[in-house]
Amino acid sequence: MAIEQNESPRERDLWSSVPELGGIERGQTYFDLSRLAFERGQHTRSLALAESACDCFRQHSDDVGYANCLTSIAFNLKELNRMQEALSALLKAVVRYAKSGDEQEWEYRFYFAQWFASADEYDLALIQYQRLLEHSKFEGSAIATAGATDNMAKMLCEMDRCAEAVEHFKEARRLLKQEGETSSIAISDLWIARCYN
Repeated sequence: MAIEQNESPRERDLWSSVPELGGIERGQTYFDLSRLAFERGQHTRSLALAESACDCFRQHSDDVGYANCLTSIAFNLKELNRMQEALSALLKAVVRYAKSGDEQEWEYRFYFAQWFASADEYDLALIQYQRLLEHSKFEGSAIATAGATDNMAKMLCEMDRCAEAVEHFKEARRLLKQEGETSSIAISDLWIARCYN
């Protein structure tokens, strides 16, 4: 892949280093170039660079590096309106993170749930939010637990499972009150009112 005229000095330096690098270092360089291209909105170019990075990490059995590249591929595919492929790539990334015991699993499970919800796949989104809720409880974070409970409630509301949704909203509200999150409580109250209407 050739250097483009509008690339930054940082990108030019990275490109000039590629011939001297091999293995994981080359993969990381392609990944860095992919991120920079993504930031400029060059999603087709960013996707191709992320795929090159994936090849390097896969060949050297670096699961976390490979998962990082899969997330880049997923976000580029989403920007290119190739949503089913994006979901598939993100699922592979989440599975790799989980196998490696990497905490990024939970960050990208959240995106996974959001993407399912935006595609009106509420059942699949709910499964991911349930896993996020279980993880938040295990970690003992009241704010994260409130957020996951709130997200589950919203999915249940969208699925017309209003009684369950209200119970989840009330639990999220209790946790938010405990943490002094007054503005978030007001939003929960609006959702509860919506469920009753």
